[in-house]
Amino acid sequence: MTTFQAQAERLEAEIASLDAVLAKEILRSGQRVNQLTEVAYSMSMDDAMDLWDEKEKEYAPLFGERGVYPEIPREWYGVIWRFCDRLKMRLSEDEYASLRIDRLKEKFGLTLDGHSHPGYVDDRITDEQSKHAEAVFEELSEAASREADHIKNLMESLKK
Repeated sequence: MTTFQAQAERLEAEIASLDAVLAKEILRSGQRVNQLTEVAYSMSMDDAMDLWDEKEKEYAPLFGERGVYPEIPREWYGVIWRFCDRLKMRLSEDEYASLRIDRLKEKFGLTLDGHSHPGYVDDRITDEQSKHAEAVFEELSEAASREADHIKNLMESLKK
């Protein structure tokens, strides 16, 4: 056996050893990610439920008689509350009060449907203000949908 062959065999053995170490580290790393994901998920659930109760009261009129939708995925709670916060910031008090969320769906991603009706605020807003409220609603619901898709994709990638 030549010196070159001996060096090649030692290197192959070292590579095989490193591969085994790397495989163990990858496995440990994946297990750690799963553990951290579970901890973060459970913590976010507790925080989300506390926030849910608070926000449900604050935004109840926006959801009308149907109430808030507790059956939606919990990772979207923040998206929905940010959507409601943004609506409140972008609209006048009467425009905001004229809005109702008719439907919140999550089958193919977060979908928010709603409408504005001057009658909800004793006809204190014009048709133009009502259209403006609906346009802002549409703009912000599309942004919320993109945000929810991003979160869904992130959660799915963490589960792999």
